[in-house]
Amino acid sequence: PDAVVAAMTAYPENEDIATFAVVILYDLTLVPKLCTRPFSTAALPVVATCVGRFPNCEVVQKFGLGYFKNVCAVPSTGAFLVDAGCLQYTASAMSRFPHNEYLAEHAITLISAVSRSPALQGSQAFFCCVDPVIAAMKRFVNSNIVRVDGNNALWGLGADPRCRAMIFRNPDGVDVLRNSILIVADSLIPSSQR
Repeated sequence: PDAVVAAMTAYPENEDIATFAVVILYDLTLVPKLCTRPFSTAALPVVATCVGRFPNCEVVQKFGLGYFKNVCAVPSTGAFLVDAGCLQYTASAMSRFPHNEYLAEHAITLISAVSRSPALQGSQAFFCCVDPVIAAMKRFVNSNIVRVDGNNALWGLGADPRCRAMIFRNPDGVDVLRNSILIVADSLIPSSQR
């Protein structure tokens, strides 16, 4: 992992290195015990820079957001992501690549995790997330990840009255919340208790 971060740092303008490096870091953070290792959080600023530098590279965006999502288990990660502008990158990537379901899943799971952090609620950084989450929930109605984490994200975002108003102002906001309730209930209540 150190060599991957070193290569990204040594060649920050090289999109090929960025692409392979972000995929490798994402894959490494799929192992939960590795997410708490120092390398996973040490790579945060490098990956954030990479995601910002290559906004039109779909692979960098998708796996960069996946990396952020995976390391959200570390408490300081959410604050870093908000401060570094990563939520803006996330919302922007969802708008630039609206048909990429895998990217939408990563983005919505990330927004869900960060928006539900009590320490971060009320941040204006969340304003840009409302409409892309609703659009993805409307588009990917067959994705349980998008529906469940999208519902959680909207509840987390809605803890701030300004974001709640944005959810209700969006013509599809109430509908996507209503349509995701059943799948959320199914994920919480075991079938033997229904």
